[in-house]
Amino acid sequence: MEVCMFRGRTYGKACGQLYVFEETWDTFRPIKRVYWNDKKFVTDDSVYKTNLFDPVYGFGTQEMKSHCKFLTGTTELGGKELNPTDFWNWCGTPTEWFHDRPCVLSKCASKDWKNYILRSGSKPRTLRRAPGVRVTRRLVGKGVKL
Repeated sequence: MEVCMFRGRTYGKACGQLYVFEETWDTFRPIKRVYWNDKKFVTDDSVYKTNLFDPVYGFGTQEMKSHCKFLTGTTELGGKELNPTDFWNWCGTPTEWFHDRPCVLSKCASKDWKNYILRSGSKPRTLRRAPGVRVTRRLVGKGVKL
């Protein structure tokens, strides 16, 4: 299984399925995706958490629970820390363009770009004018057209 770190949590990917390592459960468990919900990065595991009193809560089925126990025993937990763009490329999650970078957004998330930039710890990428476009008054006097 491939392993990486994102926002202090360990994620794994095997056979197209994403897993997150839960330290409180001391095992990997399956997730659907990781997305931005306008305040923080959230793991989508609602498919596997339907009944709180189910003995396989968080895993969906008994087969998935035993598979996750097997993955926990055979996987080394060390991995490199990834930024959000590289993480979503690693996951293979379909992204949408969010101002200047690809992102996975919640359906009900507002498009607050400043909050995303603040939480992701990055700087906005802006386009500057080409250096040849800048013309000063000194150059206009010499016959340069605007």
